[in-house]
Amino acid sequence: MAVPPFSLGYPGKDARSAYYPSEEPISPDEIAKVSDAMKRYCIGPENTRVEKLVKDGSRMIQLPKQAWGQVYHQAHFSTFKHLLTVYVDRIKILSHGKPALGRYLCHLHIWGCPADSSSCKDLYEPMCAVEGVYEEWRQILCSKPKPRWKIVQPNTVVKGEDLELRVYEESNEGIIQSWDERGS
Repeated sequence: MAVPPFSLGYPGKDARSAYYPSEEPISPDEIAKVSDAMKRYCIGPENTRVEKLVKDGSRMIQLPKQAWGQVYHQAHFSTFKHLLTVYVDRIKILSHGKPALGRYLCHLHIWGCPADSSSCKDLYEPMCAVEGVYEEWRQILCSKPKPRWKIVQPNTVVKGEDLELRVYEESNEGIIQSWDERGS
């Protein structure tokens, strides 16, 4: 699979935003300003969780149609797949691996803002294809599902001068017991 080379140049002068077609288009200079601000305020790959990328991205595709549940699931898988294509020594993860992921995310952001679909398609479609070894890994991951979280709210009970916090088991029974005791 050939991945197009990266260059962090901004879109050309004729690029237009597709977010609000009826309004004044966002200029490439404005896109550059937003991208630079995102870098400055560290809104980037270091704030992502690899585990979520793996689980959401690979579980949420419906094969063989290659149809994704939500668009962000496709983005999660694409980012995860990109992480697998970056070859870095363990000691160079922060110095080389993190910037490589940042460049990839910045490219998706820059190409997505002005709707430069031809450039983005060349990069994004191969990175979203679940085939070969990625399909094998997906099958392994999906064969071992974790149960969904059970959010059980604790209750506080006043007994004379004391305040008691009652914590319940994270199960369906715990949810029902918590709700029942809260109402009484």
